[in-house]
Amino acid sequence: MIDEHLGVDYAPAKRTRLRQLDALAEQEQDELVRTLDEKRLTPEQYLERFTRMAGELFERYEEVLGRDDFVRLFGAAPEDALDIADPEAFRRAHGAAN
Repeated sequence: MIDEHLGVDYAPAKRTRLRQLDALAEQEQDELVRTLDEKRLTPEQYLERFTRMAGELFERYEEVLGRDDFVRLFGAAPEDALDIADPEAFRRAHGAAN
C-alpha cells in the first residue's frame, strides 16, 4: 500500500515505524477480538473500543507520516478515515442493538 500511494522510495525510517505500529495494533486487536469471543465484551463495547483504538492508531500514523502523506496513503484525513468502517453492519452481524 505504501509503495502504491507514496512510492517505493518512501522514507525507510517511516516505513519501519509504520510496521511497528501495525504489529502493535494487530496484537491489540487480537486481544480485543478474544475478549469479544469470550463474551467479556458486548458487541457495543467492542465497537466502542475498536473505534477508539483505530482513532489512536490513525493519530500515530499521522504523527509519523504528516497529514499530507496520511491523506495520500488512506485517501482521507485521520478524523474521516474512521468513517470507512460500517458500524451498523457490525451490529447486525453480532446481534447488537442500535
